[in-house]
Amino acid sequence: PLKGFFHTSIRRWAQQHLRPHCRVTRDGLHSFRILNERAIHTPVLTGSGAISVETPELKWVNTVLGNIKTAMRGTYHAVRPHHLGRYLAAFSWGFNRRYALDPLVERLARAACGTPPLPYRLAILAEVHT
Repeated sequence: PLKGFFHTSIRRWAQQHLRPHCRVTRDGLHSFRILNERAIHTPVLTGSGAISVETPELKWVNTVLGNIKTAMRGTYHAVRPHHLGRYLAAFSWGFNRRYALDPLVERLARAACGTPPLPYRLAILAEVHT
């Protein structure tokens, strides 16, 4: 996660996660111009309102974000910022396995049985970094 949409944060993220000269489609946020240093990017200026959601280049991004928000609201009683990383990880785990539902319970049981206990002090480490 980024601390904010600052040039330094985005530059550091891009250097760690983007290959040189990769293609990136982004929205028109000014802070993303820093990607010029690392990627070939196409800004998609969406404007605002209902028409921005229908932009073809970002339709699936908006769909996935909507699904994440719906899943979080339907699963958790309260959504706290310091747990957002865990919420996203749980959603990603299920989303990445959405077409392989048959072995899902077996894989979850195997992972649960094969994982050593996690002390509380390590379990809350992610909360310190948000």
